[in-house]
This record gives sequence, structure tokens and C-alpha cells, in this order.
Amino acid sequence: MNDTLRIVRFLARCGAASRRDAADLVRAGRVTINGVVCADLSAQVDPARDVVLFDGKPLTLAPRDVTLMLNKPREVLVSRGDMRGRRTVYDLLPEEHRELASRLAYVGRLDFDTEGLLLLTTDGELVNRLTHPSHEVEKEYRVRASRELTVEEAQQFQEGVEIEGRKTQACQLTRLDRDGRPAYAVVLREGRNRQVRRMFEALGVRVLNLKRVRIGKLTLGGLQAGQWKELGPEDFRRLFGTDSKRSQRGPRGKKR
Repeated sequence: MNDTLRIVRFLARCGAASRRDAADLVRAGRVTINGVVCADLSAQVDPARDVVLFDGKPLTLAPRDVTLMLNKPREVLVSRGDMRGRRTVYDLLPEEHRELASRLAYVGRLDFDTEGLLLLTTDGELVNRLTHPSHEVEKEYRVRASRELTVEEAQQFQEGVEIEGRKTQACQLTRLDRDGRPAYAVVLREGRNRQVRRMFEALGVRVLNLKRVRIGKLTLGGLQAGQWKELGPEDFRRLFGTDSKRSQRGPRGKKR
């Protein structure tokens, strides 16, 4: 298998810069490969053999990437710390992954009172792939509402409601049968701050309970509140909805 990486990807993997900024570093002549200034953005690096310097300092690949899925409980912060001493998702990390806490970034937030599927990863490219608006990755939520939407309100919800002067993208809304209580499945392809709650609030409806149950085609499965799972190849296939050989690799194209 060819284990070489393009120079900009190598720089990003080493933590020197994002892939976009890494290209600027190469153009500025700040990167050398085996003692020669690199001026070609398509140059390939063999991490096992080549010596790459950035501003004269050697670079090495970071340890393998890890992506964890948490079924986040209510009343837990998606934050690295809290001045009020409330629990955060990092307090729930399993013992074997505690040393990764400083490297794990959460992929989008869930509110303090929102529960469900949350991903934390050391892979910056994966964060971008899942959160950048251009990729339009689906996220599905279960909502218990204070009252049932009217037909007109449900239509407006799906077509988009205005939040802070900007209309939300079209989305899917499905009425669920939950013991006669108003409940809905909402599927979004954008991720604005507190979006689901604010969309209902814009129509005069309070959200009583909110849970994210799916990202891409990845679901919580049997994961209980507060439990973690490290994602493997099958999970990444579900996450991106693929079944090709390419999906058997991690988001950076490396077999796992």
C-alpha cells in the first residue's frame, strides 16, 4: 500500500497548520523535504523515510486518530471546563482515553439540556467534513413539543423559518406517535446554534425534550446515556453512508 502523503496533508497531520494554511507555508518556502525547499504543493512525503522540516524544526506524524461516540446525558456541558463546576463530556471519558482529552475536539455542540449522539475526535479533517456547510451532513433529532404544530406551521417549519434575520434551510419534519403527546423527528443539513429549539420557538412552541439520534447514517444503536464507543470501519461506513472500498479507510484515507 502506498503510505505517502501530499505535503499539505502531512503538515496538517503533524499539527503544523490546517491544510489551507499549510499550502501558504509551502509557498513561503518554510518547508524542506530531505534538505531541499519544497515549492510543489503536490509533493509526496513518505513519513517513514523522508525528513521534513518546518522553519528548521523536524515534523512527525501525530499518533493515530481516535473518534469516539458518546450518548450524551442531559445536564452535561459540551465544553472543556465550567466555572460553575458542572460536569462536562470530558469528565465522562473512559479511563483508557483520558490521555487524549487535550486532543479530542467535539463535532458540533449539544445544549446542556439536550441529549444524544455526540462525536469527539482527534481528526481535524473529520471535524471539517462533518461540520462545514458545503458537506450538508444530515443530523436527525427527536423532539417532544409543548403542543402540536398546525398544518400551516409544520409546512413553514419544513420550508424554513427566520432566525436572527436569516431563514433556515429546508428540512424534514415527521410527526411521531408518542403516547398521544406531540413528538417529531427533525432532519437538518445545517448546524446553527440551538437551531432545533429556536425553530420551534419561532413558531411559538417550546421544546420539552430534545435528543440527537443520528449523524449521517450513524445511530446510537444500543449505546446508553453516558456510554462511549470508539468508532471502527463499519461505523465510518454508516457515518458517511458509503459501502465502497474507500469507506473501509478512515477519513484521512488510512486503513484502520
